[in-house]
Amino acid sequence: MKIDLKSSAEIEKMSRGGKIAAEVLERLKTALKPGVRTNFLDRLAEELILTAQAKPSFKGYQKYPASICVSVNDGVVHGLPGNRILEEGDLVSLDLGVFYQGYHTDTAATFACGRISTKARLLLEVTRRALEDGVKESRAGKFLGDVQFAIQKTVESAGFKVVRDLTGHGIGKNLQEAPPIPNFGQPGRG
Repeated sequence: MKIDLKSSAEIEKMSRGGKIAAEVLERLKTALKPGVRTNFLDRLAEELILTAQAKPSFKGYQKYPASICVSVNDGVVHGLPGNRILEEGDLVSLDLGVFYQGYHTDTAATFACGRISTKARLLLEVTRRALEDGVKESRAGKFLGDVQFAIQKTVESAGFKVVRDLTGHGIGKNLQEAPPIPNFGQPGRG
């Protein structure tokens, strides 16, 4: 597996694209309410991305017809937006990519739709902590396995399970680049 290292200039472009993606995700979070259709969120995301002088990375990628992925409740990722109406208590995962100045960024987050159950709230808290723990391990001298294990340990110690069939990934000129980053691993490896 060859990891394409980026120059400072490339990282700066990706950083600007990432800021666009973060702003769009924040706007979608605000729009996410009971009674909203998932395809409304898709149209809003596309409009916001285009207004920022960028393009949706997902639209047309491997024939994907939408600008974002919207997964509800037990849908893990890559849910296709459509006529589904969000309901009070839903957990809604939004996944979006932005193509800006020749580089892709990709982000996802899960949000509460209105009031959610105690267990759903705990799941959101644990996954937020797992992300923070993984980020803490993401520094010079550490292995990918250290990052992955930190995430796994946080999730499993709270009684939840990590998804093993899907991974995170690198970004750049291609939407999905090396390295694959699963949410489980062994410290000191990778």
